[in-house]
Amino acid sequence: MTAKYNRDMRHWLETPALPSPPIQLVEIERLQYQGTAISASWVRKLLAAGDFHAAAPLVPEDTLYYLQDLQARRQAHAASPEI
Repeated sequence: MTAKYNRDMRHWLETPALPSPPIQLVEIERLQYQGTAISASWVRKLLAAGDFHAAAPLVPEDTLYYLQDLQARRQAHAASPEI
């Protein structure tokens, strides 16, 4: 899916026939963890399972803190009695 997205973006950004000036697309390699490319779907799957420990090496530290805080807030909200 990412490869198709990148091809489409390259086409639309670099096509000189469009009314806006072309933009050069620079594609960078995905980060890898233990030889496997890190993907958002991989991280989402771990988070859905509540496996923050496994997700920790895949995301920046501040992102992990944010996600843990978000999860704690959701749990607190779910545990609070409705009035």
